[in-house]
Amino acid sequence: MDAALPLRAPAGERRRSRLAVQRVLADGAIRCLVQPVVRLSDDAVVGYEALARPQDEELELGPQEWLDLADRYDLRCQLELAMLRAAVALGPPPGDVPLFVNASAATLLHADFEAIRATLPRHVLELTEHDPVQDYAQLLPRLAAWRAQGTHVAVDDVGAGYATMAHVLRLDPTYLKIDRSIVAGLDHDPRRRALVAALHTLAAESGARSIAEGVERPQELAALREIGIDAAQGFLLCRPAAAWPELSSRQPEQVVVNLGRAGRLVATAPDARTAAQHVANDLARDAELLPSVYLARNDVLRCVARSGQWLVIDGIPSGIGLTGSAYASGELVLVRDVSTDPRYRQAVPDVVSEIAVPLLADGAVVGVLNVDTLRPITDADVARVAGAGRLLEQRLRVVGTGAETDSPLQRLGRTAPRLAAAESPTDLGIALVESAIALSGFDTACIWSVDAGTSELLAGRGVDTALLTGLSTSELDGLRELVRHTASCYTGGPALDLATGPTDVLRQQGVRAAVIVPVRDAGRLSGFLLLTRRHGARVPQEVVDATELLCLHAGSRLAALRRLDELQRLATRDALTGLANRTRLDALLEGNDVVPDIGWLAVADIDRFKGVNDTFGHAAGDEVLRALAELMRGTSQCAEALRLGGDEFALLLRAGDETEARSACEELHRRARPLLAPYGAGLSVGLAPTSGTAGLRIALLHADDALYRRKGMADGGVALWRPARIKAHSTVPPGERRVGPRSVRR
Repeated sequence: MDAALPLRAPAGERRRSRLAVQRVLADGAIRCLVQPVVRLSDDAVVGYEALARPQDEELELGPQEWLDLADRYDLRCQLELAMLRAAVALGPPPGDVPLFVNASAATLLHADFEAIRATLPRHVLELTEHDPVQDYAQLLPRLAAWRAQGTHVAVDDVGAGYATMAHVLRLDPTYLKIDRSIVAGLDHDPRRRALVAALHTLAAESGARSIAEGVERPQELAALREIGIDAAQGFLLCRPAAAWPELSSRQPEQVVVNLGRAGRLVATAPDARTAAQHVANDLARDAELLPSVYLARNDVLRCVARSGQWLVIDGIPSGIGLTGSAYASGELVLVRDVSTDPRYRQAVPDVVSEIAVPLLADGAVVGVLNVDTLRPITDADVARVAGAGRLLEQRLRVVGTGAETDSPLQRLGRTAPRLAAAESPTDLGIALVESAIALSGFDTACIWSVDAGTSELLAGRGVDTALLTGLSTSELDGLRELVRHTASCYTGGPALDLATGPTDVLRQQGVRAAVIVPVRDAGRLSGFLLLTRRHGARVPQEVVDATELLCLHAGSRLAALRRLDELQRLATRDALTGLANRTRLDALLEGNDVVPDIGWLAVADIDRFKGVNDTFGHAAGDEVLRALAELMRGTSQCAEALRLGGDEFALLLRAGDETEARSACEELHRRARPLLAPYGAGLSVGLAPTSGTAGLRIALLHADDALYRRKGMADGGVALWRPARIKAHSTVPPGERRVGPRSVRR
């Protein structure tokens, strides 16, 4: 492009050219023209490209020649920034359409660019093809941040310069502008036409809109329309002019978009999805309409068709967002400015308006036709969308909504979350059998847990529950063994499939189809699910697949519940002795756990236990504690034994009267003597009556008091709390429990 000033131009001429660039920068002598970007579906102006042209009395050059000249003197970025300031001075285009502005990658990374960008009206950054991007690592994060603020990106002159396909893919533009060198003559050159069509397909598959540049002949425009190009620029439509020009009088007659052909396609569509997609495709012929169709599945709206929407909000509950509001009310919802309605849920940028049309069949709302618009919605748009909704309704009344043809995997997606919410194995079992019936269509489902080879019913649902739960142990064992080392077992042909082996008992009772699926916990068989029905022996493979996945979910949740139960058990168990610990006692005292059916509480303490550790070592001391714990577990009338800490224990007794309670404690004392005597230790026990939670708390204080008195005697023994003696120790502060010669803060 630098023909006006060759590299070997005389020195004086080079100085004048540099001075010319500096004058332009100093004086801001830049004129900015604009050229409209025209949507080909209805010939509406959807944007303007700013074309900045430096002005100098001594040097007359074209825009690109000025840029090349500035580049020679390292002033390229400064000139581009000045051109951008000239574009800012234009103000916002009419109709709230974006302003397309050009900049090189180097300018976008310049320190002064951000301040200028912030002053631009709604805009699209066109990356020029004449400079390669040297540093994508810096550029791409900046583009991402600007996109979040409403900026869009276009790749200019695709097919020329540095606008390679890799460049396009990395920039992920909103607009792909096809270079004039490819557009020119495409009406009579099959290769050019094929290339333009391929670039349009690339744009569509990338979620971008295609714009053809440099359209100068009506035949070119007609060919672009046939290909489906979204928009165009060129002298045929409008020459560059001062802001804001009208379209050229040579513009072809405006294309009228209607639902004629779409109506015929919808009327003959074989199912709901096909009909919905025909409607979406037709509405999307207007590139700034983004249609989507939702149909109800279990009172949740699922997207079944769309066009132009690359991010879809799906699974919308009734009443959520504008789409859910139309479904809940059965009334058309029209929001001309989505920024003013808190119900709006953004899925794509730059949406201006939204309309949601409820779809009715047999007097009920069965779905919603939703359209987002990238421009202010017009009354004609509203009429067109509403008409499309009526067409779709008519077909849905004939073919149905397709809910009855949901795949088992789709039903699995809706039912599986119930398993994750189960808080106990019983809850899990109920959720599993109900979900299995819902996704398989079978009559009955039962789930058994398996532990040490024994099967125990967790839950059952359906017409044959009594039959299945009445199976004998040996019959259940046979069914369980069918899937111990496999993924499933199911019928695949006539009812005679059930005539042999463990399943014959099902056939004899009238079952015609069955599915048995294992439930595994980390590879270990932890249960199995049995599904039955009395019709149709053959089971579709997709039903089996979905049921196996459901049982995988169940196995994972069951494993988590068992781990949680184990952690809770460990939290209330003493690691050394295996007895319940002080946490368990506190839960009983606070009423957080069920108090066992007891009548008496004993508190035991090993006398002179410190000497055991000091003389024989801590290993011997630990062995003494474990052995005493075993003795306590085996004590008659024992409901539960607890280790309170150190060498202190508690015993909850079922004894009904004083004689039984004292006898149990004396039995413990007698059996502990040969264990403790070799170590020079003994056992003291305090005993008190109890009833209920409040009684347990008081009994603990009374048993402590009795124990304290007993420890003062030789060789320990058993002491029963007597009311008359509590006064002797009434100085024990509330909240402290005195055991022996020391107090233990609770």
